[in-house]
Amino acid sequence: MDFGTRRSALAAAALALGGAPPPPVWALAPPRGRIEPLVPILQGRILLAELAATASAPPEQRSGVQWSSVLTSLRMSPLANFRASAREYQDGLEYSRTLTADDKKLCFARLDDAACAQSLVSADLDFRGLLINSCLTDIGAVDDELSYLARCQQARATGAAPGGGITCAATDDMDELRDATNKAAQSFDAFFDSVGASEIELAMDAVRRRDRVREIVPLRDG
Repeated sequence: MDFGTRRSALAAAALALGGAPPPPVWALAPPRGRIEPLVPILQGRILLAELAATASAPPEQRSGVQWSSVLTSLRMSPLANFRASAREYQDGLEYSRTLTADDKKLCFARLDDAACAQSLVSADLDFRGLLINSCLTDIGAVDDELSYLARCQQARATGAAPGGGITCAATDDMDELRDATNKAAQSFDAFFDSVGASEIELAMDAVRRRDRVREIVPLRDG
């Protein structure tokens, strides 16, 4: 993947999922944060694009996919540690305490600059917490869909019932997995829109250096 700039990179990843990243709508300029926690988060976003590509592939191109292996890999991938990575990034944020005229418009007139700045920072952190929770919910949904596919694939191979009240189709149904990966990708894009462009570019450089894009999840056994 040609990462280029932050916006083109996120757009490229989103296009793989048939959508586009939402434009940033931040009242405050993004604070400065550490690069290291962003690297696994970006790797997780790439993994979602890979999963979406697999789910969208023609049946003959994914006939060898072992969903149990994909599920195991996901649970060992950067997505599994998203909460810790996102919290580490958030805990290291450094906010500017210099307010612009537009910043001050967001505060009650009775607040002095220090109180206004603290109010804006608290609101920003709260919103970031919502973004993190949205990503976690959607990661869980992807895990659920992969678990369903894995159990049904095993049931078809062994002729045994999948158990757990699960009803399996005759073939893998990719619609739910596509929907889940699309939604998770959108949540990740919203998270990245809260991050400074220079930090995204540095994290992309780190991903390129580590060359782990194709090692996140083995889609086929053997």
